Amino acid sequence: MTKNSTETAGDGTVLVSILSGAVSFALSRGFTMAEVEKFTGVSGQDLMEPDDRVPEVTMPKLWNALAAREPDRALPIDFARAAPLTLCGGLTHGVQFADTLREALSVIVRNRIVLAENLKLMLVDTPELQMITGRHHLDHLDQGRTTEAGVGIMFRVVHEVLEIRDGVERVEFAYGAKGPVSVYQDFFGVPVTFDRPVAALVFRPGALDQTIRHANAELFAFVTQHFNDLVQRIEQSRQPPGLSKLRKAIAENAARGEFRPTAAAVVANMSQRSAQRLAANYGTTLSAMIEGTRKEAAMSLLQDPTTTVRTVADIMGFSDDRAFRRAFHRWTGKTPSAFRRDVLSG
Repeated sequence: MTKNSTETAGDGTVLVSILSGAVSFALSRGFTMAEVEKFTGVSGQDLMEPDDRVPEVTMPKLWNALAAREPDRALPIDFARAAPLTLCGGLTHGVQFADTLREALSVIVRNRIVLAENLKLMLVDTPELQMITGRHHLDHLDQGRTTEAGVGIMFRVVHEVLEIRDGVERVEFAYGAKGPVSVYQDFFGVPVTFDRPVAALVFRPGALDQTIRHANAELFAFVTQHFNDLVQRIEQSRQPPGLSKLRKAIAENAARGEFRPTAAAVVANMSQRSAQRLAANYGTTLSAMIEGTRKEAAMSLLQDPTTTVRTVADIMGFSDDRAFRRAFHRWTGKTPSAFRRDVLSG
């Protein structure tokens, strides 16, 4: 989404602890809680549970109110400088157990929905360029202030949590400076440019390979599983009730090795035609939903080196392992054996 987008707010949510941090910052700048509620529609009661979620649009609303009071101050950088890193939940703490900067950033990118549902993060990792980019479809509402604050927080995670002090080469923002450029340069300690295509931390060559002092494979595996489960719950909560019911039926059938559309409809207590119509209303098909579940189940089973490819094919309901190999290659671009080798070696 470009910064000239006219996309509307949508119904995404953001972690309460993130908004709470911004509200605390607003209070420190002289706002009252009544004013915060007036500008955002969020009350103090809504902020009581840090793991709850509130509409994403509250963030740009609050930043716009702050900017109206102090239009020439780089407030997002002030916020990033002082905010407790715990506002991002356990994600910023958990990544310290990753082996390398690349692995830590990959976890943040994969679990970005935990922070905000419509946050777009991407890790660019090529021989010519290594960077993490950030944008949000609401950037146009606050001229990128929310994202700007997020870039500052990400920079502190790299420096303070992961303790990689010299990894960032330069910083880029999609909008103009909100205050003196010197404020940005003092905070980041590297060149900062504005009016770029996206906001980004650009890393020095080789920085992504730097090891993290607190690396712990056992703890990192726990962190990874925790956030996988959390992301799954968030994604399920976004589904319409009817579609969620159908997905649950497909998952229950998959556990029994049953992948027929008729069987999914029966478990969901609807006709196959109704199930197909429901899926079509949300831009998919019943067959595609089943195929996606089948793919995920196969990928999970292949991660167990004691399970043969033929056994996986049988569990997935394929007539023979050749049919399974063809389907798996269509799904992933890899053979089941190549996929297993890559996963187990990675």
